[in-house]
Amino acid sequence: MNKYFFAALTALVIGGICCAGCNMILNVVQKEIAQEQQILGDISLSYNPRIEKLQTYLASIGYSCGMVDGQMGFKTRTAVKAFQSDFDIEPHGYVDRMTWERLKREYRTVGKPLANLTVIQTQAALKNAGFNPGPIDGKRGKRTSDAIKAFQSAHGLEPDGKVGIHTWRELKEFVTDP
Repeated sequence: MNKYFFAALTALVIGGICCAGCNMILNVVQKEIAQEQQILGDISLSYNPRIEKLQTYLASIGYSCGMVDGQMGFKTRTAVKAFQSDFDIEPHGYVDRMTWERLKREYRTVGKPLANLTVIQTQAALKNAGFNPGPIDGKRGKRTSDAIKAFQSAHGLEPDGKVGIHTWRELKEFVTDP
């Protein structure tokens, strides 16, 4: 009988600690959800134009969130977490004020120019940086992809062959006006 008593007592003590910890976590999450609702509105809708804007911002600066469909899914949450992690924001995956302001700033300074960056400009920038993309013809072929990867490796970036936010930050100084 004593072992059942101690098991029940242990469960109550641990449960009480867990509940106190759970309440603390719940309060933090509720605050983040409340901020996100102020910024994005109802995320349970089948389509939300604010989430579409969020997805557009993320995608334009190199964070894959899947299809830009205006729905808050797993890939969008994962992209938000990756963005937060890269910019020293607690990576909880909710769009709080700090995340939203930083995302808007990055979109203005990187996303718009990156979205408008043509293959010809990328090839010219790579050539200016000393990486041969082959002919500057506006076609993204193997030589251009290889040049991007070589540029990324030389600048300590993951050589994925894509001109995302981190590659753009390094490459933009080599872009010249046509």
